Amino acid sequence: MLSAGWALAGCGSAVEKPAGRPGGAGQVEVQPEARASANDTGNPVVARVNGEAIRREEVVSVLYRGRGRAVLDELVVTALVRQHARRKGVTSSRALLEAERRRIVGELAGDGDEGGDGAALLGYMLRKRGVSRAEYDLIVERQALLRAVAERDLAWARVGGAAEVAAEYERQHGRRVVVRLIVLTNLRQVDEALGRLSEGEGFGAVAGAMSQDEVSLSRGALLGPISAASTEVAAGLREAALAMEAVGQRSGPVHYRDESGAERWALLELEGVVAADGAELEAVRGQLLESIWQGKVSETMADVLERLQASAAVEVVDPVLR
Repeated sequence: MLSAGWALAGCGSAVEKPAGRPGGAGQVEVQPEARASANDTGNPVVARVNGEAIRREEVVSVLYRGRGRAVLDELVVTALVRQHARRKGVTSSRALLEAERRRIVGELAGDGDEGGDGAALLGYMLRKRGVSRAEYDLIVERQALLRAVAERDLAWARVGGAAEVAAEYERQHGRRVVVRLIVLTNLRQVDEALGRLSEGEGFGAVAGAMSQDEVSLSRGALLGPISAASTEVAAGLREAALAMEAVGQRSGPVHYRDESGAERWALLELEGVVAADGAELEAVRGQLLESIWQGKVSETMADVLERLQASAAVEVVDPVLR
């Protein structure tokens, strides 16, 4: 869910015309200390180093040139979503945003828990990706508005086909496995990882030192539970995971492409098996339909966001940001 919100495409400029000097933030002249008193209101001191002042405009200048375009991209996409929501008669509210925050934390926890595990994982991912809380708030707002629009537009009657229900039943109630995962980006890394494992180094230790998958790393390199219907897991990984039978069994190198299309190689170790629970399909049909519905809502959100970005007319007039 979060990857869709964070993997923002660069906002292209339909018409890019210079607009003279940027509005102060991009072109900063730090005032000498002798003139400091005149700037105390508009350009206050934020720190002193051995008595020498660092002023706000100096900090802003570095941030503007270093992170300005990335923040602008976030704001542009948020503006597109707000415009779309207004056209659909949907407005933001504190309740809407809080519900989305709880949903994100619960999904990260993996079991709907709104407590420590999900919150800790969220904090880890934000730090790992260098995402500030202010940027995260924009992500939450976008997802909340997109979800509200999608739930309004998507008819409940579209869910519940026999094939959909059967696949969701298999995903939730069929045989599932949990694996430890090492994700690598080239064959040289594969050889190094295999060498370390063959010398007796623990799988978890090698994963912690070498794996490139931050989400599984934050969970102790764990991935799963995975079922035959877990389409959110790359097909090659899913097949290799389900082929293992004994806890502790390891796969050979598995070649696949991640969600961005990049080549990856993975090594898997079977951590646990959850046997099919034999639940009666009719007894869990309501739960299955709700899961299918939420999946369709998420797909609709991603499709709308992609269309909004593809059709946007964005003019970056500031020469520093352009």
